[in-house]
Amino acid sequence: MSEAEHALTFAVVSSARAAEAQLQALCDELSRGLGRAVAPQVLASYAALRDEVEAGRAAIAWAPPRVAVDLEDAGLASIDLCSIRGGQVAYHAALFTRHASPVETLADLKGKHAAWVDAESAAGYLFPLLAIAEAGLDPDTLFGEQSFLGTHARVAVAVLAGEADVGGTYLSLDPVTARPISAGWLDAGAGINGALLLAQAGPIPSDTIVLSRVLSAEQKAEIVEKVLALPAALPEVVGRLFGAEGFAAAKASHFEALREVLRTRPVKRSVPPSR
Repeated sequence: MSEAEHALTFAVVSSARAAEAQLQALCDELSRGLGRAVAPQVLASYAALRDEVEAGRAAIAWAPPRVAVDLEDAGLASIDLCSIRGGQVAYHAALFTRHASPVETLADLKGKHAAWVDAESAAGYLFPLLAIAEAGLDPDTLFGEQSFLGTHARVAVAVLAGEADVGGTYLSLDPVTARPISAGWLDAGAGINGALLLAQAGPIPSDTIVLSRVLSAEQKAEIVEKVLALPAALPEVVGRLFGAEGFAAAKASHFEALREVLRTRPVKRSVPPSR
């Protein structure tokens, strides 16, 4: 069988019902551009994604920055593209509370209940801890209780409902007005001013496209070229599946801050990674 007859696999992790059909549409477009079959693969976890990339079965994968760094550092894949959201290839972490909360400063968090996404979430855990540490506080002893709720929406709901005193989530700001473009509390249904921002940290690289080590440099260059063309060909599909308006080349320096956080805050819990 010739190289052109070998199908490449494009893997994503999603629980959305429409994900398979959306990914199929993208793969069909890539197949036409590359002149070889590209097969969709929707997975249930990032552990499964790593297994597929490690085994060489997934040649192309959509991965959040934490997972992408792990794959690259393990020599399993290269980080080739970052998604563009709101004209930017990065976002920030927000440490937030509700407006009616007695918490007004980070020091007020002593003994309070913190809600996180999970221990591998850049915006929902790792970078908020960095903001706390940079304020001269010890995130390991600061809180009286900590909960890992699994999604940014659940964290936002818990904080805004008063079930937790503070939470960590993602935040993208308009570069001109500095108003939130996206944030965990916005996706949970609250307004732009629906939460009180205590601190922010970042920037954090946006979600990525990684390419398997089994691909040659020439193959990677061709795939990158065709993936860069996807938003123009299928803008609604790219937007719905990846929440992105486009892609940009990934720069190694873009991931240095994340790597530093991971070196200083090694993950202690075995849980599925999140954004």
